[in-house]
Amino acid sequence: MSYRLSGLGAIIGTAALTGFFIWIGLTPILALLAMLIYIALSVAVTRVRAELGPPVHDLHFSGPDHILARTLGTENISARSLTALSYFYWFNRAYRSHPMPVLMEGLKISGTERRNRRFFLSAMAVACFFGTFAAFWAFLHLAYRYGTAAKFYSGIWFSNEMYNRLNAWITAPQGPNTYAIWAIVTGFAFATLLNVIRIRSVGFPFHPIGYAISGSWSMNLVWLPLFIAWLLKALILKFGGLRLFRQVIPFFLGLILGQCVVGSGWSLYGIIFNIRTYSFWGA
Repeated sequence: MSYRLSGLGAIIGTAALTGFFIWIGLTPILALLAMLIYIALSVAVTRVRAELGPPVHDLHFSGPDHILARTLGTENISARSLTALSYFYWFNRAYRSHPMPVLMEGLKISGTERRNRRFFLSAMAVACFFGTFAAFWAFLHLAYRYGTAAKFYSGIWFSNEMYNRLNAWITAPQGPNTYAIWAIVTGFAFATLLNVIRIRSVGFPFHPIGYAISGSWSMNLVWLPLFIAWLLKALILKFGGLRLFRQVIPFFLGLILGQCVVGSGWSLYGIIFNIRTYSFWGA
C-alpha cells in the first residue's frame, strides 16, 4: 500500500468517525477536536511502543473526553455534547490494549522476516473483524450466564464510571480546570525538554517516555522486573560487551515466552476444568 493511499485512508476514516460523532450529538468543532486528540494519543502510544518497547502504557483518564471537559469546562459544553463525548470513554479509559501498537508490531514482523506485507495486513484486518464480534459475544455470553453484577462485576464497573461522571458533568457543571491545563502544558514542556537534552547529550539517562509512563497504574506491577532487566543489561554490556549481549538475547526472550505460556496455560486449565488458578497479571 502506498503512502498516498494510506494517507487517503486515514483522512477518510477520520472524516467518517468525525461525522459519526456529529450524528450522535457532538458539535462539529468538538467532534473534530476529539478525533484529532485521539489520533495524536494513538500515534504517541505507538511511538512509545516502537521506540522504547515498554510492556505498559495504560495512560488512564487522558482521552479526548477528559481533555476537552477539563480544558473547556463542562459549563461551556451542552448536555447533548457531553453525552456524546462520554461515548469516547469505553475506548479511551486507558490505552494498555490499544490496537495501533499491536498492528505496528505485526507489520514490523512482516518486514523483519521478509514476509508478504499485504498478506500480513489482510490477516490482521480479518483478525480485527472477527475479534471484534468475538469480544461482544464473549461479553454477552458471560454476562447472561454468570450475571453481570454478581459474577462479572467488571461488566458494569466501567459503565458506572462513565455515567456517574456524565451525571456530575450535567448536574454540577464546572468551568475550565486551571490546574489541569497547567498540568498538561507543564507535562508537555518537560517531556519536550527531556527529548531535546537526550538528542543533544549522548548518554543522558532520563528518557521522556519513562517520564510519560511512570504514572501508569500498571507500572506498580512491573517496575521491579524492569529494574532487574535494566541492571542485567547494564552489567552484561559493561563486562561482556555487545557480543555477549547479542548471544544472551534468545535466553531472555525465552524467559518472556515462558512467562506467557505458563500464565496462559494455567488460565486455560482453570477455564477447562472450572477451577480457580493463580492469576498471572503479565500473561
